[in-house]
Amino acid sequence: MGEPATAFHRSFWRTLGWIVAGLALIAACLMMAVSGLDGLPHPLAVAYLLLGALGLALFSAGVLRLVWQLFQRRPIVLIGPWGVLDRRLSPRTIPWLSVASVRVTGVGRQRFLTLDLFPGAERAALSSRSARILLRVNRRTGYPGVHIGTVGLRCRVEDLAEAVLRHRNDVAPGGPPR
Repeated sequence: MGEPATAFHRSFWRTLGWIVAGLALIAACLMMAVSGLDGLPHPLAVAYLLLGALGLALFSAGVLRLVWQLFQRRPIVLIGPWGVLDRRLSPRTIPWLSVASVRVTGVGRQRFLTLDLFPGAERAALSSRSARILLRVNRRTGYPGVHIGTVGLRCRVEDLAEAVLRHRNDVAPGGPPR
């Protein structure tokens, strides 16, 4: 049946770096919101207050998620003969039978492993609403497919692609071990 699954774990130091960056953005949003309070009821002050509060909520949620993920010991991405599991996107496995093609794509300097799924497979493969929303946004902005990034992982995109080459042709039923 081929090789066992290839596991990719979180990098403690990279994730810690993203947490520090997130905390800096939280501080900037807090300063923006507070500076908006001083100028109320001016419309620009209201915009500062609202944008600062929105950024504060979003970046706080992101940092909390990163802190939670920092202490997860199980692999974040598993690539095996049954398909791809990226726990950041969904607890469900994307089976190879749902994948039309695999490619490496880039947005600016960041590179991703992109899985192009057959029509209708997204809903079955991506269980979280936020992952499906992200998929729709990416498609509308010209970046279709499910993108697996290496931000915070102990690997490069080439390592993900190599694992796909090893496992994709060895399709097996079932899923990854829990």
